[in-house]
Amino acid sequence: MKRKEPTLQTFFSDIDLPDQYHGVLVRSSIQRGFLIGVRPPAMPDGYHLYTATDIPGENRLTVMGTSVPIFTPYEIQYYGEPIGILVGPDLQTVQELVAEVLIETEALEPFPFSEKFSASQVVAKRVIFSGNSDVAFQKIGDVTETVSEIGPQDHYYSEPVGVVVNVSHERLDAYCATQWPFHVRSTISAALDLDPAEIVVHPTKAGETMDGKIWFPSLIAAQVSLAAVLSKRPVKLCFSRQEDFLFTGKSAPVKILYRTALDENGSLAALYARILINAGAYSPLIDEIIDRMTIAALGPYTCPDYRIEAYALRSNLPPMGAMAGWGEAQVFFALETHV
Repeated sequence: MKRKEPTLQTFFSDIDLPDQYHGVLVRSSIQRGFLIGVRPPAMPDGYHLYTATDIPGENRLTVMGTSVPIFTPYEIQYYGEPIGILVGPDLQTVQELVAEVLIETEALEPFPFSEKFSASQVVAKRVIFSGNSDVAFQKIGDVTETVSEIGPQDHYYSEPVGVVVNVSHERLDAYCATQWPFHVRSTISAALDLDPAEIVVHPTKAGETMDGKIWFPSLIAAQVSLAAVLSKRPVKLCFSRQEDFLFTGKSAPVKILYRTALDENGSLAALYARILINAGAYSPLIDEIIDRMTIAALGPYTCPDYRIEAYALRSNLPPMGAMAGWGEAQVFFALETHV
């Protein structure tokens, strides 16, 4: 009987292929530092661990000029960063073996997310101004200042993220919920040094994506594709709900300071805004996010003298990005709270 081909209305987690392996990621146990070595336990036949050294092509995913390692080869940038993938026929056994993998590391102090930061933490900066807000504040004297802090936002997807990959003599088939199927294909192609024509990406049912499935599915698709090609078996990786919550992309946390002064008529005379964006260890969409936040910072108001500064700072949180918008809502919230 011919197997029914999954469609756009199929959740990837409902796809099971004959003789498939199950995959679980091996993750870092520190926030920041260096990877010294990986020692797998004694493994039964049919179980394999693949790391950065097994990647035949480029060990990176690239989005808008930002690179994210498929498996970290040396530098660890956040707790839970993927170091490798362990695969085998029984999921419970795979999970037990992952727990036994010995990861040797050298820990460093994590980057803080605070008002005081080093130049090496700044991944993007924007400044826009009109007039001279410093002079205007000095003339008026009566100044109001507030600080708003908004944490990361996550989305409870219809299913946790994951991917199923099947390799045949003719092509590689990847099934995953993605908003960017051609980016998935190009990432797999670069990582495995395959002709893009040999790769077919099948977008599965995504539910409400909230912009959370733009680039991240490309990363796990490359990880699973490596395991499928090397093991010569179909491989399925499905995050647990805990993994999805801890390690997938979130909206970037922000800290926003507003300082304003009114003239004798009660009109806005001067405004200063300082926006600090926690970009996490990697944030491939940060240029778009910081642009939108900076432009939105004045809101619907007019002001003759204003200065808006925005800084995106590297930290040791998992990758941050867009989620249900690109940051304008956080800025509007801070501005209206101040007003």
